[in-house]
Amino acid sequence: MHELHRDNLNSGYQLPLYYGDDRLILMLRDPYWLFSYWELTGKTLNYYRQKFHHFGWDGSIPMMRVYRFPVQLSALEQPEITFDVELEHRADNWYINVGIPHRTYYVELGRKLPGGEFIPILRSNPVTTPRDSISDIIDEEWRLFDLQQKIYRRMALYHLSSEELIQRGMNPEELKSTCKDEHFLKIIS
Repeated sequence: MHELHRDNLNSGYQLPLYYGDDRLILMLRDPYWLFSYWELTGKTLNYYRQKFHHFGWDGSIPMMRVYRFPVQLSALEQPEITFDVELEHRADNWYINVGIPHRTYYVELGRKLPGGEFIPILRSNPVTTPRDSISDIIDEEWRLFDLQQKIYRRMALYHLSSEELIQRGMNPEELKSTCKDEHFLKIIS
């Protein structure tokens, strides 16, 4: 079998900086943050520059408009415009703090003209942020014992995860004996 030397692993292969496509991609970072990256070709920028030249395109500000939907969106609901993000002129990616988990978002990349009008150029894919807490769905087939239910309820109240309890090496009996919180002890008793 042919072995590759570490120095030769990426030799001769380069990812291009740009692909020549107009696109805006939206991704999740966590329940509260999104990440977007985009490519806007010179051809598209020139088209919009010519179309809106008389409206002050050269004095416009690059913006990203954030839209939010409830997770279970009905066909009649319209997205809520939550906020605009002013971008640096040469930026091609941006982190967005949406602040509310368990929602569906999409963004539009565009320019805000001197008169205040937003001109959208690209629209992203929609993404749904996850919950930031334990699910409230109870599956009867996999029902927990009463003590476990009480512990999970309390973990949700203090925003602890199962992993954090495991890392601390705590089982339910140890939790009872080491806990100083009287309210918590009442719940798990």
